[in-house]
Amino acid sequence: IASALDELAAVFTAMSDTQKRPSEIEYRALLDESLAALCRDCPTARECTAKKRLFEEPRDAFAADAVTEVEDCLRAEDAREILRKSAARLTREALGVAGPEQFSFDYGISATLLRELSSSLEEAYRENVRLCDAVRRRLADVGYAATSAVVSGGRRKTLTVPGLTPLPPSSRLPYVGRQLELACGFPWEALAVTDGDLTAVQSKTLSVTHGSCLSAKEGVCGDVISVFSDEENGYLYALLDDGMGAGPEAATAAQLGSLFLRRLLPAGVSPETALRMLGQFLRLGHNTRGIEVSTTVDLLSVDLMAGRASFLKSGAAPTYVKRGKNIFYLDSKTAPVGILKEIDAKQIEFDLRPGDLIVMVSDGITDGEKECARLLELLDRTDSEDPTRLAEDIVARAAAAEDHDDLSAIVLRIEEAK
Repeated sequence: IASALDELAAVFTAMSDTQKRPSEIEYRALLDESLAALCRDCPTARECTAKKRLFEEPRDAFAADAVTEVEDCLRAEDAREILRKSAARLTREALGVAGPEQFSFDYGISATLLRELSSSLEEAYRENVRLCDAVRRRLADVGYAATSAVVSGGRRKTLTVPGLTPLPPSSRLPYVGRQLELACGFPWEALAVTDGDLTAVQSKTLSVTHGSCLSAKEGVCGDVISVFSDEENGYLYALLDDGMGAGPEAATAAQLGSLFLRRLLPAGVSPETALRMLGQFLRLGHNTRGIEVSTTVDLLSVDLMAGRASFLKSGAAPTYVKRGKNIFYLDSKTAPVGILKEIDAKQIEFDLRPGDLIVMVSDGITDGEKECARLLELLDRTDSEDPTRLAEDIVARAAAAEDHDDLSAIVLRIEEAK
């Protein structure tokens, strides 16, 4: 989690430094406003070379550099003082929007992160006494002596049997694995004997194949797709962020959403907490520059251990699930992240079955229609087992429309664990 926060902090610092520096437009407006009264009554204003240089050579670090350009001004000292005060005011406006609220949020979110991390670590290393005894007894019943057996973990358990005698040969491990499954009620994988210890990891019940495709309306694409996993806890995540608007601002918001969730979720942070952090940062960015910066978040968490799916949707387009010949969609009427002070997100959970097809899309695909005819027709007719090909077909159909937004699609096929 420290690594994740370090990476995020570096991004925020760079963005914050950029936001603190006035743009060229702001710089010129500052000069106009600050020097108007001073220059109005100056007898040499029309031929003033100092003011001309200031306007011809705008620079980001104006507070330090611009004042040196007025040395040949008849009122140089007054000009320097005016520019200093104007620069200080502009800086206060950039930095002062957060105030105590930001400090409160920083301390609050730090406490939440520590609590979640502590809980995650406690669960990961907690021994299951019942399973420890069951494993030791079962091994004894089939002729293996073990003074102890350690089964720990919450979601995805690990097994260590130190000093097992006799040590089973590799040909015997499948048999031992079946006995452990009978003792615990679930299968084990990666069974091995290392340095005299028998070790194993709880098997997943599902596996997922996935594919994706995206296409920009023009220039920089405001959609970001990310599929990543938390192997230690048996989760697979699929994430689609659609930055509001177009161009660099939309792309930046979507990339931030992806960065937050991709780095924090595998570190043990809950999706809700990660969204709160993202929302606060985007909202402060909006207050600082007066530019609305927000992104939809469509997050699918696939529990590969329990065979369940959980959607967390904030302003996202519907998701479509094909099961056999039936197609249904999951929708939520929520606001994008970065607009409201509190996160407006809806969580939807359901059980998965092998053969399920899950299709996540941006609103450019559906054009705001939940029952998008071209998408439903394509899903109804498809028998493709290649998720990438289906994602490409979905985007290609939407791109054929005359006026379309940025387009993105993620397709996931649920299968039995191999």
